[in-house]
Amino acid sequence: MNPFLSSQNPLVESVAEHFTPTVVDYFTDYSILLMFAGLGAWIAFKRRDDMSLFALIIGITGVYVSATFARLMVFSSIGIIVLASLGLYEVTRNILEYREHLASRSTSLKTAKLKKRLEHGRVQTPIKRIIRVAYVGIIIFMLSIPLLDYRGILYPQNSNWLSSADVPPSIANGGTGYRLQTDDWINALDWISKNTPKDAVIASWWDYGYWITTMGNRTSLADNATINQTRIETLAKMFMEDEEEGIKIAKDLKADYILVYVVGQRYGGVNGTSFYTLGNGGDESKKQWFIRIGGFNEIDYLEQDGFTPTSRFWNGTLLGNLIPFTPVSYASFQGGVLTNIQPQYQPGSVGLYTKNIKYPSDAEDNQPLRLVYSSDSFRTDEPGLVFGVLLYEVNDDYTPKTSTTDLSVKNNLENPSSLSEQGDGNSTTSAAVDSPT
Repeated sequence: MNPFLSSQNPLVESVAEHFTPTVVDYFTDYSILLMFAGLGAWIAFKRRDDMSLFALIIGITGVYVSATFARLMVFSSIGIIVLASLGLYEVTRNILEYREHLASRSTSLKTAKLKKRLEHGRVQTPIKRIIRVAYVGIIIFMLSIPLLDYRGILYPQNSNWLSSADVPPSIANGGTGYRLQTDDWINALDWISKNTPKDAVIASWWDYGYWITTMGNRTSLADNATINQTRIETLAKMFMEDEEEGIKIAKDLKADYILVYVVGQRYGGVNGTSFYTLGNGGDESKKQWFIRIGGFNEIDYLEQDGFTPTSRFWNGTLLGNLIPFTPVSYASFQGGVLTNIQPQYQPGSVGLYTKNIKYPSDAEDNQPLRLVYSSDSFRTDEPGLVFGVLLYEVNDDYTPKTSTTDLSVKNNLENPSSLSEQGDGNSTTSAAVDSPT
């Protein structure tokens, strides 16, 4: 009942649409409309007629509902628009019906007729005309700010009403924060649909489940419905456990392939060696959620900034081995120039990486995985953004040295119906994993 209480479930918190909206979010979305909505609420409360009270109830209910999740802010828009319209109408009516009192109280017939015409609005004095023109200009200017503020004077960059809507579909930019289109995901899913067995099962983070199912036409272990919390927790454990334990979980889940997504930027180096920075939308940016959902300790895997991976992440987790990069140093960026390069992490520094595929396509028979596909931007050596979609094939002949003790995995295999907290509400893609056709 309290919309301002936040969920303590890391899976819920990991979904962007489940974030609790802040005052900044409301201002970014509604801007000047909030001021008029506040005035409209006061007017509606003052009038207390049926229509005004109905508008007030809609507004209060919409804000109440939207205070829970960011995805529910659409409900507040209805009430705020209604109340803002009421407030704007009231201000406009009072301005346009402005009456200029005559300075003289002459009783002459001519003055009386002029006064009567003024009162009926048939004559506009210079003062009245100036007030009306100024009012219209001010309103147009105030409404234009959230539409046209491209320089970030009052709004964060690319956050005004026009630019916030000018975003490519999530699959076109890989679900990243970049405002550009890339074919990496589309080409990868096309390759999957044409070059993997029709009954193949692909393990990946839930963000990509719908894409794999619809465009890749293959079974995914988890999807964007996030109904199957137990399965997602198991996938988080698979990624964050060491190599042997992670592969054992993947085999228990009957995964034929493991897909990871890495976003970064490539810079030209010396002697033909390129270096990379990682972050902004791939699995490298979601690892903290893998850790929390899987029940691991963040301190063991992340530096003080809560983002930069530690050596234990790179050497002691399956995800660290699946990400085809290795840290070589840490540096600071000042004006786009690298400074203060250090071999160890320092607060405020950024990791620099070189490409290092741990499970190459020509891997030996005793390797648990081998890379069978990498997207175009990952393979090129030209400086620029990297949207690396990588698909690893699980070696069926590989036997992990350890055995899993994770009860959730055993439950997944012995009682598939227990995977969903909502019984039969489990997604079809997840249900099909235990008995692929």
